[in-house]
Amino acid sequence: MRIHMRLLIAFLPVVLASFAQGPAPDPVLVPGEKQIPDWARQGRFRFTRLDGGPIEILKTARSAWGMHFNQQEKEVLGNLYTKYGDRTVELLEQAGINWVWLTWSVGYSWQDEAEQRDQCRRLAGVS
Repeated sequence: MRIHMRLLIAFLPVVLASFAQGPAPDPVLVPGEKQIPDWARQGRFRFTRLDGGPIEILKTARSAWGMHFNQQEKEVLGNLYTKYGDRTVELLEQAGINWVWLTWSVGYSWQDEAEQRDQCRRLAGVS
């Protein structure tokens, strides 16, 4: 029994160490240098997030966050993807932004967010 216990104690660290390293990376999931687009390379990725549109106005009406906006700011927020869309894109280009997160859903019903999704599609140039 003591021999088996000694073997187990000696073997256990080897087993634990092999699990700690984790599995080898899947070559399909880990991009190589040639798979990374030029705009996404180190030092070239410029990102921003834009929260706007009708669902953002719904959020301002239902939260304390909305108290921080005056009527003019709410008007810009609600029309960021439409009326002010061209200006928004112009400013993003001036800033060198090459990747934008558009908020198209925050958890309202599919129907309540339909216009938001349409506005995001139009701004992104997706049919």
